[in-house]
Amino acid sequence: MSNRKDSGVNPDKTFDNFDVNIDNGSAYTITVDLAEKMGRISKPLYLSGPVGRGKSHLLQAMANLIMDSNDEIRVRYITIDSFDTDLYKALEEGKRDEFRSSFEDIDILIIDDISQVMKKMLSKNELFKIMKKHKEAGKLIIASDTLTLEELAMKGLPEGYIELFKGASKIEI
Repeated sequence: MSNRKDSGVNPDKTFDNFDVNIDNGSAYTITVDLAEKMGRISKPLYLSGPVGRGKSHLLQAMANLIMDSNDEIRVRYITIDSFDTDLYKALEEGKRDEFRSSFEDIDILIIDDISQVMKKMLSKNELFKIMKKHKEAGKLIIASDTLTLEELAMKGLPEGYIELFKGASKIEI
């Protein structure tokens, strides 16, 4: 089974075609370095910064580099909207357990625009359970948002989410 199957990663989003500029150059350099070391990193990564700086592209470029470097590492990139849509579809079809188990094989879970989960009660609870299980299994979680973790806490992201990122490497664009 290919490690790209159901990864949610756009294969066209690479470091090679990332538009590096003064606002995102440091984040670019750090994420390339981290992606190259991904098999040896276990603490969470959190990327924050304003819209349009390239957070989503960097996340997917990291995923592509990781998958290109190691066929054994399973990566899953999700946006909160896609997670929410997939969860509701699974519930409608009576496949909640299959939905949850689809995350069990994943070595690296990448969540884009994590603050959006605050608007989605069912998804907020489900994603937290998946992330907690993922972290307890010693697997890597990477997330991004326009808000920092501190700002997310002030805006009402449940403490459990913030705890999952305790000790995270933080990159601000």
